[in-house]
Amino acid sequence: MFKARMTALRERLTESEINVALITDDDSVYYYSGYYDYLHMDFGRPTLLVVSVDGESVLITPSMEKEMAQSAAVVDRIELWNDGMGNEWREALPGFLEGTARIGIEPDLMPPVVRSYVDTLVNPDRLTDLMALVSEMRMIKSSDELQIARHAGEVGIAMMGAGRSAIGEGVPEYEVALSATQAGTRKAAELLKTHYSDKRMSPSIHFMQIMASGKEMTMTHHRASTKELKYGEPVFLCFCGMTNFHRFKLGFDRTFWLGEITDTSQESAYQTAVDSQAAALSVLGPGVAAEEVHRAYAEVIQAAGYEYPFRCGRATGFSFLESPQLVFGDKTVLQPGMVFAVDGSVTVPGKFRAQVGDSFIVTDTRGKYVARYGHDIAVHHVLRTREAELSRAAADLGISPHLHFAGDGVMIFDFIEGHTFGADDLKHNLERGVDIVKRVHTEMHQKVRGPGYLFWVWHVLRDYAHLLRQSETLPPDLERLMAIAAALERDAGEPRICICHSDLLAANFIDDGHKVWLIDWEYGAFGNVWFDVGNMAAISDFDRQQETQLLEAYLGHPATEVDWRRFDAMRCAANLRETLWGMVSEQHLELDIDYQAYTAEQLAGFEKSYTDYLQRYRD
Repeated sequence: MFKARMTALRERLTESEINVALITDDDSVYYYSGYYDYLHMDFGRPTLLVVSVDGESVLITPSMEKEMAQSAAVVDRIELWNDGMGNEWREALPGFLEGTARIGIEPDLMPPVVRSYVDTLVNPDRLTDLMALVSEMRMIKSSDELQIARHAGEVGIAMMGAGRSAIGEGVPEYEVALSATQAGTRKAAELLKTHYSDKRMSPSIHFMQIMASGKEMTMTHHRASTKELKYGEPVFLCFCGMTNFHRFKLGFDRTFWLGEITDTSQESAYQTAVDSQAAALSVLGPGVAAEEVHRAYAEVIQAAGYEYPFRCGRATGFSFLESPQLVFGDKTVLQPGMVFAVDGSVTVPGKFRAQVGDSFIVTDTRGKYVARYGHDIAVHHVLRTREAELSRAAADLGISPHLHFAGDGVMIFDFIEGHTFGADDLKHNLERGVDIVKRVHTEMHQKVRGPGYLFWVWHVLRDYAHLLRQSETLPPDLERLMAIAAALERDAGEPRICICHSDLLAANFIDDGHKVWLIDWEYGAFGNVWFDVGNMAAISDFDRQQETQLLEAYLGHPATEVDWRRFDAMRCAANLRETLWGMVSEQHLELDIDYQAYTAEQLAGFEKSYTDYLQRYRD
């Protein structure tokens, strides 16, 4: 990677008729040579990279850094210097610069002490600004850099997830920062061990957490303090300085509230911030001028009555700020391979500030994506790692959308443009729906990797009952329902085990006009095919004629008496599982869903299906 960059730099220098490049910015030194972890100018010790078009690439660095330089730097030669010895770092420069026709420097990034000495060696007319050339080279990221960028995103998501989880009433801000730092470091360590050979690269997250809450929300870069969080307060977390993995920097920030939003004006401001970022993302893409992305973002903010905002975003990479910037006046045309931090932001001076920010890679095609948020739900046996693996397997089979990313509470999928089924749609497209379920049952086990999880409805029902018995308000019919479940389990007969979806409601089928897709694998696992078939009928309330069509389509022949008995038992089990799911959700989940109404609806469905079952099989 570094040799290729050095070769490309020499080619660009030749095209620009520059004989020698004097690189002084530490991020650019790393970009071209791979050398890092030296003290540089914070301790008054310059490190310089000299690249000659026709000669050597030479690293000038303190002798105390000898071992690191020899281990990391991909250069032709290393020149060492020591404090107070001779002319220190100045010793070697005349040999490189004197008599050279044209020298490229980074004037805005050159330490003053270095610039002063260079000016004594070289006439000003022989110096030329190298910054635009270097900036242009660093704009388009290589495939290796894009892999690092994606991994940096995983580190950022780990930090955000841990920070969000640490937010609580009475918790000091610094505790939130500590949680985020630890989570980011652990995720970085995991990625470094798994994907990278450089064992010296540190996973440690090291930056003072940008965080504000309550009245300090308008202080854009306020650092985490000893202030304790209060109920109803907004909380801002920014990881723009901390999302620094393998030296690649990203932008990532969010605004949260602790509990309910007590000031409704904050909610509308926040929504405008979200909308402004969405407007920017609707424009972001190849061939678009950078300032057009900012324009779309700013128009939403000003149209809502808020003041003109700061820039929409910035390119990132091995530096916190690269080119181009998403700001008025930057006419750089965006290209595939660029990486941007893109914000949505609203400020109400002296009162409130909302900001959301994410990092994006510009790609060749403009796709639409959907982000699915959620952590493990222990009470419902939901494991996101399992869901991700099943989603990948289903995508590999061609029946589910591609999963681009999964980690720390978020999954990003291709967006399927199509019609989401309702119950009537599923009934009218029964054979198409059954075909995809049969592929799950007969082919998907070949694609699944990792541990083999099991979704066993009878175990799920028993576990739900155990949770409900521990609650303060025991459902009155629970023991009767569990006695019925035991009888149904005996009647269901021998299972047929394969990969199952286990949540075949109609809304998980999408018709794009050419094919039907199956989504939402949070309950997917090895299981009993009869539960999937019974579940499909139960949730969409099939009548007997539709059940007959379902079984014939699935089996390929008319159902036998044994088939019907198993199916009917599992249909009852599916209704019962939905009923107890609702009961458990009432007591353990806090989403804005009327779980009581859902439980009542599902219980009525169960009572009907079980009454039909008794009439058929309990003469």
